[in-house]
Amino acid sequence: MKDKTRLEYLDAAKGLGILLVILGHIYAWNPNINRKILVTWIYSFHMPLFFIVSGMLIKYKNYCNIKEFIFSRIKHILVPYIVFSLCNALVRILLYGYNESAFIRDVICTFILIGVDTWFLQALFLAEIMFIVIRKIVKNEYILICVIAVLFIFSLFITKEDRFLLQYFSRVFVSLGYITIGYKLMYFIQEKKVPNILLVGLCGVQVILARYNTFVDLNNLVFNNKILYVINSVVGATVIILILKNLNVKSRFLRYCGSNSLIIFATHGNLIYLFRKYINTNMHGYISGIGLMILIMLMEVPLIYIIHNYIPWIMGVQKQRK
Repeated sequence: MKDKTRLEYLDAAKGLGILLVILGHIYAWNPNINRKILVTWIYSFHMPLFFIVSGMLIKYKNYCNIKEFIFSRIKHILVPYIVFSLCNALVRILLYGYNESAFIRDVICTFILIGVDTWFLQALFLAEIMFIVIRKIVKNEYILICVIAVLFIFSLFITKEDRFLLQYFSRVFVSLGYITIGYKLMYFIQEKKVPNILLVGLCGVQVILARYNTFVDLNNLVFNNKILYVINSVVGATVIILILKNLNVKSRFLRYCGSNSLIIFATHGNLIYLFRKYINTNMHGYISGIGLMILIMLMEVPLIYIIHNYIPWIMGVQKQRK
């Protein structure tokens, strides 16, 4: 792998994305708000954004050694996935009390890559590995795209009513499709200059189309109109990335959130659950939801600090000796 510096606008895009994930999860608790236009817009692209960025980074970093890449993904995705999945199993005990059979089931699910409230991590891990392996085996670029496109399109027709194994791999194959899209978009993102006025117009069109397609959810395999879902997700993610790139956004806060998005993704749900259980309030209106998001981020900061400074092995990083 060639030595590459971080792309600040991609970190910022992930940072904005993870804030939208938190906000979407907060609003989704309120049956009176979770189908309104803001939440519909957030869900139309927020998870595909991370897979598209993943594909862009694979292209940018130009991984050549497949063993090195797999080892890197094991350290930086699989190990955190196992740790956070087991932590989620323990949090369930705090929330619902100890149930031996349920706890054993959660532990088993963790080690067979089903996980406990961590679907994004195992989907990302398996999809990235699958993408690199398929690229290694299939040398012809057109055949590669056709193979992944077939898996991607097939997966869009899987629903929650289908067998569990189909549901599981549906998320992985959809993620694989978005990683491939990001990989192919990277040259355009880096080299082309798109006027901001056009991007704002595209964003407006995407909001309207997302509203027309109504609420979607990759985790629960709710896509509605498949063509609109793909268009909305790709346009929404690309517009966000290009706007941040054009504006040369160097927000330390967004880059901080982006570089720590895996930790935030794995922990924010439990913080929301614990906050609502023990504070005994439901802050899920538009304004109060933003307030709760700020509270969640304030709780994330010390958690991130502890992980990086005292238990960095969770993130696949060796602790620096003084």
